[in-house]
Amino acid sequence: MKTKYFVALCVGLLLIAGGVFFFLTRKPAQEEETPGIVEEQIPTQSPDVLGLSLEAKPDNTAVKFTISKADGIKSISYELNYTAKTDEGELIRTTTGSIDVKSTDKIVESNYIVLGTCSSGHCKYDKGVSDVKLIIKIIKQDGKIYQSSISLSL
Repeated sequence: MKTKYFVALCVGLLLIAGGVFFFLTRKPAQEEETPGIVEEQIPTQSPDVLGLSLEAKPDNTAVKFTISKADGIKSISYELNYTAKTDEGELIRTTTGSIDVKSTDKIVESNYIVLGTCSSGHCKYDKGVSDVKLIIKIIKQDGKIYQSSISLSL
C-alpha cells in the first residue's frame, strides 16, 4: 500500500517538475509588430496661391469662404473650427462640409456657415465666438490632393 502512495507521489512530483521545467525553458512568444496608424501627409498650398479668403457677416453669426483662383479644382471639403463661450466656459465647435466644383468655375464661394445651430429654420447663434479656423482639402482635376488653412479673429 505504501508503495502505491510512493509511486503516485513520485509521478506527481515528476509532473510538477516537468511543468516547471517546461514553463521556465520555453521561449517567450515573439511579439508581432503591429503597424501604427499612418497619418497621410497632404501637401499644403498657401491661401494666397488659391486666393482663399474667410469673412464674417457684420453681426458675426456666420462666415463664408471664397477661393478666387479655382482653376483645376474638382472638389473641396472643409472643416471649420471655432471657440464659443458658454456658461460652463469655452467650447470648441466644428462644422464640416463639401463643395463640388464645376470645371468652368473660376471662383468658388461657400454659403454662409452658421456659427451656432439651426433646426426647422430657427437658428441659435453661439456667443463670444473667437479663433475661427478654416481647413480645406482640395482635390484637383488631375487627382492630386492639397490642403490649406486660414484663420479669422472675431
